Amino acid sequence: MRIAPAGDGIASVDATGPAGADTMAVGLHRRRGERFLGFGERSDEVVRSGGEVENRVAEGPYQPSENDIVRAFVPPQGFDPRPDATYFPIPWLLSTRGYGILLARDETSRFHLDSPWTMDVDGAHLSYRVYAGPKPADVVRRFSADVGRQPTPAVPFFFGPWWQPKGDTGQNIAQLRAAGALGSVAQTYTHYLPCGDQQGHTAEEQAKTAQFHEAGLAVTTYFNPKICTSYQPPYGQAADGGFLNTNAAGQPYVYN
Repeated sequence: MRIAPAGDGIASVDATGPAGADTMAVGLHRRRGERFLGFGERSDEVVRSGGEVENRVAEGPYQPSENDIVRAFVPPQGFDPRPDATYFPIPWLLSTRGYGILLARDETSRFHLDSPWTMDVDGAHLSYRVYAGPKPADVVRRFSADVGRQPTPAVPFFFGPWWQPKGDTGQNIAQLRAAGALGSVAQTYTHYLPCGDQQGHTAEEQAKTAQFHEAGLAVTTYFNPKICTSYQPPYGQAADGGFLNTNAAGQPYVYN
């Protein structure tokens, strides 16, 4: 094991176990009432007082009723039925006691938030950094200075509330405005669809966008870089022009 300073208020810990070890783990004391934040993008909890968090890139999370459907078309290595599943995990933990820990490994790892709490990583090498406080804000300052900070937003709406329209546009805007929660961005998902469902709706979509803009909202859309084989003639044009990913036989790669 090697412990060394790694910057102002930062210590690095590196430990190597016996060759062929399946897992390396470390346990830490937990004070009464201590809670944890961080972990990257998660959809199940924000502040945690217990349980396990896994750090692995995967599709998810989905509703339990959707798992069987998703399992049918997502490869096993990319499917994760856990409620903490995410494709943007960060093996980073922030304690309300005023310290932070970043696991500096790419292998699958886990935080077990019991008492004492532990963290482990697959393989024979455990490496992590500890960030001092004394306040959580000091921890975040040191952590972000070490790993990189977000640049100043190009436009103010980046960090405001985003929402997805459903139903009547005017009614959505009026209801949110009346609640004092209009937000900053309307995320629309019907502009560009792989099977061409946007065809014939140009004027309708332009009117919706204008309505959002008049309310002071920015508008984003979802672009899916796939195209249905049934969407003709665009699919044929893309295939003939060599614009599609190909399989080992040189044919357009078709997903189920």
